[in-house]
Amino acid sequence: MLRFHVLTLLIALVIMMTLSCFSSCEEIPCTNTTTTSSTSPFLLNSNATYTLTDCVSDLAFIDLAPSPSEAEAFENVTIRVHRGNVLPRLRFANVYLLRIRDIDLSVKDVFVSAFIEISSGGASIATAMMDISGAYLLTAVDDVRITIVGSSIYLNVSVNATYVTSAVAPLWYLMAPANGVTISAFNGTIQDSNVSIAVNISGASGAYQNVVAIAALGTLQYTGNMLHVAIQVVNSTLSLTMKSAAHPNVTYNAANPAIFNLRSAQQGSSTAAAVLQGVALTSSGGSRFFVHVEAPSTSSDIASIWSLRFAVMRDIVVDLQRNTVASIDTVCGGDECRTTLVSNYPSARIVEIEGASIASNHSIRAHGCTFSINSPKEALVFTWQNCQRLSSASAHIEYRRVCGTVGDIWVGRRFHG
Repeated sequence: MLRFHVLTLLIALVIMMTLSCFSSCEEIPCTNTTTTSSTSPFLLNSNATYTLTDCVSDLAFIDLAPSPSEAEAFENVTIRVHRGNVLPRLRFANVYLLRIRDIDLSVKDVFVSAFIEISSGGASIATAMMDISGAYLLTAVDDVRITIVGSSIYLNVSVNATYVTSAVAPLWYLMAPANGVTISAFNGTIQDSNVSIAVNISGASGAYQNVVAIAALGTLQYTGNMLHVAIQVVNSTLSLTMKSAAHPNVTYNAANPAIFNLRSAQQGSSTAAAVLQGVALTSSGGSRFFVHVEAPSTSSDIASIWSLRFAVMRDIVVDLQRNTVASIDTVCGGDECRTTLVSNYPSARIVEIEGASIASNHSIRAHGCTFSINSPKEALVFTWQNCQRLSSASAHIEYRRVCGTVGDIWVGRRFHG
């Protein structure tokens, strides 16, 4: 009798869950600029599940936004994109939200190949699946999960916006716009996928710093907390290419491109309190990472795979498991390169930890990996650089192969106290 009641209860729960999905799951319209008169964002509500299935469009992104009825919090939202040739773009702009919580965004079996041009009129829109940089009243972002599985994403981006900052970080651009924001419990996963991003910022590489990455997380301001961040790449290939040029009227501003960019607006300050704590960055399943940068002779660009730049960085683990391949190639671009001192060329790092006033309890592990760095100036495989205070940092390295053509090669630490 007891077994009968338990079985009945389980069946009832399954039925309730199924009915709940049918009542709350909503299909996102497949927008196409040639067939749809309006390309306004599709509005989302809290406590709901949304799907986008088999959408074929001439757009690279389908725009999504929280409904204006969401007063203070946007929470408990699931977005599932399956097959098709578009990505979701969840933007938080001109909203009065204080909290974003429990967001699950997944992309599976999608093939995207697109050219995107960013001009002055649209440069404030980040090229990203999720962008929080326009939510100026935001105080907290908790429990966000972004997953890409079995997908191929190829984007060619041209940036021609000279007088504003342009952000290219297609997988996520979780950059807090205000001081004091806490981002906690973020999980990003790229599995069985190919992501290739080519960015040409030659028309906009002066005056303002552009963001060039595959994914970016941090704060655009001087204070805030980024806590419990996990990013894992499994059996995937990620490629980032950047081409830039000196602007004729202003001093060149380095973009410092990185596949994964974790950054605050200011590092190395005892007054700034931008904290990055509890970070786990993992590569497994023979994942491969490639970065190619062409920058002008006046460039001080530093190209990297993983870049961490915060005022305070604690409890950081980078785990590069067997058969990981990481390759960086930086070259000087422009007619003046032949006569330029090598000290002005772009540099390269595999893992860059830069500019912390306090850096403690860091661990980098690399076992059976292959690293290739070609840089005319400086190549650093792993580096803690310009840190005012560094304690409890370790690197456990068993290379399969390290090769490259460089001016100077470092493996380990450059510490400035």
